[in-house]
Amino acid sequence: MISSYPPALGGTENRAARLAEELAHAGFPVTVLTRRNSGIKPGENNSGPIILHLGPEDGGFPGNLLFYCRVFLKLLSLRKTYSVIQNFLLSTLTPLCCAAGALAGKPVFVSLGGVGARGGLRDDSGTGRFANAKTALLSLFKPFFITPNKDGLRELLKSGIPATRAKLIPNPAPTAEFTPPAPQEREQLRQELGFNGEIFLFAGRFVAEKNLPLLAEAWKIFSTAHPSARLLLAGEGPLKDSMKELVNSLGIENSVSLPGAVPNLPDYYRAADFFVLPSDTEGMSNALLEAMSCGLVPLVKDISGCAPVEDGKTGLKTPAAASPGQFAALLERAAALDPHARQKISAASARLMRESYSIEKITAQYLQLYYGA
Repeated sequence: MISSYPPALGGTENRAARLAEELAHAGFPVTVLTRRNSGIKPGENNSGPIILHLGPEDGGFPGNLLFYCRVFLKLLSLRKTYSVIQNFLLSTLTPLCCAAGALAGKPVFVSLGGVGARGGLRDDSGTGRFANAKTALLSLFKPFFITPNKDGLRELLKSGIPATRAKLIPNPAPTAEFTPPAPQEREQLRQELGFNGEIFLFAGRFVAEKNLPLLAEAWKIFSTAHPSARLLLAGEGPLKDSMKELVNSLGIENSVSLPGAVPNLPDYYRAADFFVLPSDTEGMSNALLEAMSCGLVPLVKDISGCAPVEDGKTGLKTPAAASPGQFAALLERAAALDPHARQKISAASARLMRESYSIEKITAQYLQLYYGA
């Protein structure tokens, strides 16, 4: 159960789709209940899980109410066809899933997206009496909670969730689609994409928690000594226009590009030199997992959502509260890596994704949790 589903863009949407498709591929019947998103025909299915679109994309209060009613009734009508209810993100849908699960005699699992008010246990999309009702229902039905990082797990336990109902399962890395470049492929891709000099790549949404202004200010410092280096900010989001204005005001527009959402993102990962993620908070960045799967050296802050990055081994880190100067020092440290050290980190990064974060490994952890409920 998820409010929006691919082709809708978002890390949670991708995580839900990858889990659903892998479970279906493994032979488990999977039904996804979601809204109707633009570009999807009502009732359309894909090659794996069954996708049921139960509501308008945006219908205001009447549309939301209709969607919630349809979800609740569909969960009850399908109760003989499923064993568990998997809900993604804490929302108004969560208590509906819990109530339906109680009536149907099915365990409910809630995958959180992060910590606190950003996808965590305190994330509250409701207001007033609706928010209070949601909290009361969660206390009554006691679902299982899944969080992608250690901070999220600590938050669950601190909030009184029993350890038997709180589980850390990281987001899956798409290691089949996102792979390191083959010999000679990287240079060919760089020529095709017009890459010259060292390429620092960010991929993601232009939202406040990504703290892209910090990266821009750090880049102004760094690029003074590295005029041939280039920064690519790939993606869309509500803060993209303001980011363009900041880039121009800082006078770094000649070395910074904003290409938008690129359709061939794996090629960008394979052709770039470094992946840059200046986020203040992350549940677990799907873009980070994609970049590491391609063997790109990640440059991140020391936050719980960037746990796959071990400083000096699978990437480079700077303090969580890094200033522009400190983040510029991180960029400088990356640029100073010799080819052998860079290749060593690249290989370790891709290997970690294959061995510990592949969709097969993560799905097995979900199945173990489901069977133990």
